Amino acid sequence: MQTAIKSQQIRTDWVTPASLVSKRDKAIFDLGKQKGKEEVDSDFQERLGKNFELSYIHTTEFLKFLSENNVCVLDARLKLEHLSDLKVAVILKEDEELKDKISLVYDFLYDLEAKHNTEDYNVDFTIIKADENFQSGLVEKDGYIFTHQLLKNGTGSRKEKGSRS
Repeated sequence: MQTAIKSQQIRTDWVTPASLVSKRDKAIFDLGKQKGKEEVDSDFQERLGKNFELSYIHTTEFLKFLSENNVCVLDARLKLEHLSDLKVAVILKEDEELKDKISLVYDFLYDLEAKHNTEDYNVDFTIIKADENFQSGLVEKDGYIFTHQLLKNGTGSRKEKGSRS
């Protein structure tokens, strides 16, 4: 004779037989679930904040390098792919200055990523070459919704040749 076990769904992905769930067990389970959720939320917020901060620091380092080398930055945007996987699109003005220094730019990025990327933090820089008519809404549609503060305030390396600081 086959006995059917009644089940009570506790979570969408876990099912436990109803005969094993007492009020006390359920209360303990609910308390543990809430405490675990709070710990996970706290850990998530902490790691996300740390990774956002690191990506800002490393993007700033890159923007300063570009400025020191007279490479014109039109925009720099961040996209969150995963908790530990961040993408930064840096839009550079395509001109003679950039053509002469593009290998230097890629070498700097290679070293920057190799130096700082870990299992818990990975930033991937993408260079987009554009003219001065570039519309930042285009990268926004791809999920690059965060603008680097230096550029948002207009104090980054957006300087054109011949402009005064």
